[in-house]
Amino acid sequence: MSEETPPGETPPVSSGNSVASTPSPGGTYVLETMAYEARSSAWVFQPHVLVAASRETVFAFGSGMWSADSAQWVDDSNLRLEVRKFPGGHQPSSLQIVIDCAAGSASTPATPHVALRQLEAALDKELTWPPPARARRSPRHFVGFGSLPSLGSLFRRRR
Repeated sequence: MSEETPPGETPPVSSGNSVASTPSPGGTYVLETMAYEARSSAWVFQPHVLVAASRETVFAFGSGMWSADSAQWVDDSNLRLEVRKFPGGHQPSSLQIVIDCAAGSASTPATPHVALRQLEAALDKELTWPPPARARRSPRHFVGFGSLPSLGSLFRRRR
């Protein structure tokens, strides 16, 4: 299913695996957002920027884990996206980027100019993840076993 959104407007949130299409104001570029349910009630809106006439890819994330939570065409070649990485839990929770389709570059909060082929790696570097929770150590002795006789005493003959 494909939905066409008027130029410059953000596509609606989808309720199924579908593609929403948003052309730039001049119609030179198109943002296609594929929605899929990554896990129960956890949706990812994967952005894909194309040249409208040739359908040539300008930008797409290499992994399917990046989600565009909002998108706005600033002008015919500049696209502002707010992205997050699934499944979340990172800081900051989302990043704002501006993709300059004509120049083949983008700006991120920490990097004012990055080539589109290096954008995903740059965004990954800007995220911090909390340290993994320490696993609880099991007790050395289980409750209730202290009152059991040792195996050796069970098999000894009583004299």
